[in-house]
Amino acid sequence: MTRSTVRKVFLSSTARDLGPCREAVFRAISRLDGFQCVRMEDFGARDKAADPFCRGLVAECDVFVGLVGFLYGSVPPDGAVSFTVGEYEAAVAAKIPRLLFLASDSFPLGPNLREPDDLWQRQQLFRERVKTELVVDCFDAPDPLATMVTAALRYVVLRLASERPQKTEG
Repeated sequence: MTRSTVRKVFLSSTARDLGPCREAVFRAISRLDGFQCVRMEDFGARDKAADPFCRGLVAECDVFVGLVGFLYGSVPPDGAVSFTVGEYEAAVAAKIPRLLFLASDSFPLGPNLREPDDLWQRQQLFRERVKTELVVDCFDAPDPLATMVTAALRYVVLRLASERPQKTEG
């Protein structure tokens, strides 16, 4: 019998608009044997700058799960992109599997959550970018999203297992 490996999954998204979705996905990942969810809610206080800290955590993970809504989110001081875009870029640089889920056009966004036009445009560009780089799935509610993430993680595990070199007896 072999010992199973715990796969670390980085959960990335803006929180103001996608809080319930983040929580549903976190609960789903936490219920899967062999997975640990890494998310900002659990970081705690650190004596580190947030942007490089987040990017470093992404690079240490095995899988990146991005929930992409309609808010661009916060940009770190002296940063060029939002924390969420930076985390995505860290996953690209680390060459880890990226699973992206986009909020559908019917996803409810409260009127008090509307960002200024420049941030809205930047988020639209990011949404288009991920749609051209990867096969994405769309969601409009937390529970179906959690099911989609679980299925996608199982697919990644099967793919990674098939890519592992097989031991030969000899």
